[in-house]
Amino acid sequence: MTLKIIPIKTGLIKRGDDPISKILNSLPEKPLEKDVLVISTKPLLIAYGLIIKPESIKPSKEAYLIAEEYNIEPWFGELIIRYSDCILGGVERVVSTIIDNIVVANASIDRKNVGGGMVSMPFTALKNVAKKFFNAILEKYRVKVGIIISDSVVYPLRRGTSAVAAYVYGFNPIKDYRGYNDLYGRRIIFTQMALADSIAAAAHIVMGEGNEMTPAALVRGVDIELIDGDTTNQAKMTINECMYKDMYINCKRYKT
Repeated sequence: MTLKIIPIKTGLIKRGDDPISKILNSLPEKPLEKDVLVISTKPLLIAYGLIIKPESIKPSKEAYLIAEEYNIEPWFGELIIRYSDCILGGVERVVSTIIDNIVVANASIDRKNVGGGMVSMPFTALKNVAKKFFNAILEKYRVKVGIIISDSVVYPLRRGTSAVAAYVYGFNPIKDYRGYNDLYGRRIIFTQMALADSIAAAAHIVMGEGNEMTPAALVRGVDIELIDGDTTNQAKMTINECMYKDMYINCKRYKT
């Protein structure tokens, strides 16, 4: 396998822009069948106006408690309560949360690269966007590619950000090794590769986290299994299936 990661530089994507046209028109080369297009959440949220004015948020009593505990603004605490499925804990300025089966900082609400004193909404606001990219590429280039909407993630006890496939469309996000043999003929029992997450992490290298203006990347050379439709849920598991399940015992839930 020869892996190729093609950065897609678009310049600044602003509110009201058509991000699909802007990204596809910035492709340095034509996509091929079974390529994977990875797009960062932030420029999509900005383009679609999925951003929030902090001064419009009225904090609840719980928000003030969270703000004091983690040294954040009360309005920020309120947004974390509203958008997270539960709160695990955290450190100063960063609250560990679960949203849509992914452990992320601050319920995926972010001020970085938004501008204008605004904050972006969580990636869950982009639920149907991957399908739009898939259909646009199929119509324009007559090829089927995998689509990933990626978001930043921090792994436990590891410094720095990586990327997770928040939404996946058009291919199987998991490569299942169970039932196959390893190098020495031993039957593999548990191993499943997080293929979509690994592709998102690879693209993250060229997309960056700062002022790169590279909101997307085309990943070529990965052997993906094309599947029509949204396959995001295939990468999820329940808390009881998760090896870290004991970490979630004291998870604070505010949603009713």
